[in-house]
Amino acid sequence: MKKLLQIVKEGERENVEFKEYLTHYHLREDRFQSLACQMNHRVIMGKGRAIYVIGVSDSCELKGISRKQFDETVDVLKNIASEINADIVSVEEYSVDEGIVGIVEVSKRRAKEHILVGTAGHVDHGKSTLVGCL
Repeated sequence: MKKLLQIVKEGERENVEFKEYLTHYHLREDRFQSLACQMNHRVIMGKGRAIYVIGVSDSCELKGISRKQFDETVDVLKNIASEINADIVSVEEYSVDEGIVGIVEVSKRRAKEHILVGTAGHVDHGKSTLVGCL
């Protein structure tokens, strides 16, 4: 709970976003793209990591939401994260008087690294065989 209160106290910033709750309505194309761009911005600002605080208003008030709303919000965030090549890596839940408040951490998937190998040599000296064995 201390972690949650500290994040809420500091407010929204580079990689922290407050969402009271999200519904499947937010998966409609126009709204979905807007939320995906917003999440991508938060992830970039957080150097590959973003934190979503669920059940908190933009004015930093702990609203709390029902279990159904919480699960639906996490599901919507997973869909948005998938769109920007990211994953939900942790979900923390806290009980407040009005319901549930949570912290969801989103992390960008690491891109596969490509390795370039330059070879030089005469014909039939095993360049392709060497690269094929790597």
